[in-house]
Amino acid sequence: HRVVGVRYRHDGAERTLEARLTVACDGRFSRMRKLVGVEGVGVAPPMDVAWFRLPKISGDRTEAGAIYLARGRMMVMLTRIDEWQFGYVFPKGDFAELKARGLAAFRESVAAVVPWLSDRTELLTDWSQVHLLSVASDCLARWHKPGVLFIGDAAHVMSPVLGVGINYAIADAVVAANVLHEPLLRGDVGESHLASVQRQRERPTRAVQRIQTFVQRRIIAQALSGEAFTLPLPVRLLLSTPLLNRLPARAAAFGFGRPRYAGPI
Repeated sequence: HRVVGVRYRHDGAERTLEARLTVACDGRFSRMRKLVGVEGVGVAPPMDVAWFRLPKISGDRTEAGAIYLARGRMMVMLTRIDEWQFGYVFPKGDFAELKARGLAAFRESVAAVVPWLSDRTELLTDWSQVHLLSVASDCLARWHKPGVLFIGDAAHVMSPVLGVGINYAIADAVVAANVLHEPLLRGDVGESHLASVQRQRERPTRAVQRIQTFVQRRIIAQALSGEAFTLPLPVRLLLSTPLLNRLPARAAAFGFGRPRYAGPI
């Protein structure tokens, strides 16, 4: 069997788009995975994340992002132009219980973790403002079949830890363009070309996923347990050593084996 294009509906009619190669880049809920019949092998992280935004106010206690820990909860705060974006981290499954208690309980919980937000939590007036991300992490054993290539979250669902999902999806696309542009122009794309994309991108992807798993199990899971804990010694040394303390940020921004586009412009 070979994938020779996609079928889709438009204006109520079923249509067919033929292609020499179909690139499945349809994200963590990939429809293409289901149609082709492939599944990833992964680790179930011990958390879910509820994302929401609140406005910045003059006099806020910080101008940059931060991480807050309190009462077995973790809040990741990211800075935007005129808003704060929050990732409220819960032990897996706990958000449903909190939601059942009502929006007022959620606002109180937010203020308990970040007390200086108590002056604006009333702006959370509807659950549609809160978006739950059920955290997952996996990787396909094989990123390709005849006529189809999986990249990005369709090939490897990334945890939000370190915020590298989009970086790795773009790197996949860069490598795919480098490898495939000439075979596509010649019309002779084969599985060896698709395998080359996976070969170049699988190792850095699995490396960062191992780091994410370490952070989830050794740091986040302990923080969410509500018990006192300290960062593992290697992490403390990395963060406290000049020059070395820049490595985590660089790894998050650029990943491992940073690819550069080498195709036509």
